[in-house]
Amino acid sequence: MLEDMIKRAREVQANAHAPYSRFHVGACLRTEDDQLITGCNVENAAYGSTICAEATAITRMVAAGLTPKIKEIVVTPCPPCGNCRQMLREFCDDDALIHVVNDNDEVTTLKLIDYLPNSFVAEHFVKETAE
Repeated sequence: MLEDMIKRAREVQANAHAPYSRFHVGACLRTEDDQLITGCNVENAAYGSTICAEATAITRMVAAGLTPKIKEIVVTPCPPCGNCRQMLREFCDDDALIHVVNDNDEVTTLKLIDYLPNSFVAEHFVKETAE
């Protein structure tokens, strides 16, 4: 499954819209029910409006109505940025695998908790009301 995910991430990486940075990123995530969803970065002249590859894949998963639980994700060629790590936190358990494949096809695999320890989660602001 990992080889297929890497292949798909590389394929979609080529589709990135990156006219400003020329830095193409691809991602392929696997849901709890083994659906594979891809995404690439889409830049905008207003850099704050740029959408990362991981965010694209996550929004495609949600829009398709698929199981919103990610088992693992492949990102090429760099680790997720801070914003994407927080987005992954929303849909991943601590032990979800993040595989980063660099330009030399070397794979580094860490768990989400390794990328985002002591992270902000919904439980931090959702309080049970006293009866």
